[in-house]
Amino acid sequence: MAEQAILQMRPAAFGLQEWNTAKGRTASIINRIHAAKNLEELFLELKNELVTLFEVEQLTLYAVDREKRELYSKYLLDSLDGVQEVRVPINESSISGYCARYGKTLNIADVYDSTELAAINPRLAFDPSWDKRSGFRSRQMLATPILVERKYLMGVLLLINKRSGDRFTAEEEGFAADIAETLGMALRNQSQSVQRRPAKFDHLLEQQLLTREDLGNAISEARRKSCDVETVLLDTYRIPKAALGDALSRFYGCPFLAFDDRTMVDRSLLKDLNFEFLKANAWLPLRRDGATIEVLVDNPKDPLKTEHIQMLLRGAPVRWLVGLRKDILLYLANATGRRTELGSIQDILGELTDESVHL
Repeated sequence: MAEQAILQMRPAAFGLQEWNTAKGRTASIINRIHAAKNLEELFLELKNELVTLFEVEQLTLYAVDREKRELYSKYLLDSLDGVQEVRVPINESSISGYCARYGKTLNIADVYDSTELAAINPRLAFDPSWDKRSGFRSRQMLATPILVERKYLMGVLLLINKRSGDRFTAEEEGFAADIAETLGMALRNQSQSVQRRPAKFDHLLEQQLLTREDLGNAISEARRKSCDVETVLLDTYRIPKAALGDALSRFYGCPFLAFDDRTMVDRSLLKDLNFEFLKANAWLPLRRDGATIEVLVDNPKDPLKTEHIQMLLRGAPVRWLVGLRKDILLYLANATGRRTELGSIQDILGELTDESVHL
């Protein structure tokens, strides 16, 4: 349900003044959820406000860990022990785990009533260990799946013990589902923020030298032409070479080196290296700086390539430089004197295939 619709609903049990107060609290919570900077803020700082909003004694907000197939949450035990983490398997052995496993709301009047739990699923159980440690007595529980687009699990919202009444009502189930929808969007945004890896051309997007649509088209064009994306960005989209080099330097965390025929290559470093291998893999050792060898390569983050290079250089310390494939091949041609054997630069690039790009 849209957030505007949440704020328009008025349960019959609420008077006008009471509902206006509740609506104000709801709007504030929705804004706070969207403004949360990280998961810890959702777990810890919003908990008390959600407890007040739902008029319950306790509340747990779980996020999903897909790799481990678990729910997890964080809570502040006390000032000495600090933030603690709790994890729950996504299966039928717990109320929250069952809710996540099947994407179903569970509304339980008494979690200690094994007959009530068995009626839902024979394997469903309540773990009383937290109650025993804390002295708290759990009674009613309302477990609501936190979904995005009604199908992608992001977590579970668990409400514990109504402040009035024997069990959660259908209206309260609906209200919890509506807030869970807002929480789902926030958890998805947090998840994407954490999981998204930096991409090679992020800096070009940030500087508005390129749109994401243009980048997608450039990748497609590079595949059609069997060339690298950088060449398409330079030739078709007229991205300045300095800007492209800056983006590569930021992504790979090392200096960018463009081709300059005044830059001398230490030919002694090429003596025992196979020319065709260097050409095919787009790298070459440029020069020595004391014991360190400066190596120009198109992808300093390729572990197979960099490990092989270090092996060929007999374990010498390496300082990586990133360059365009076209420029690397020009350096190689100049250093070896095999320009005529290399043919045109278009022929060289035609032999290369593009590498994957994370959008």
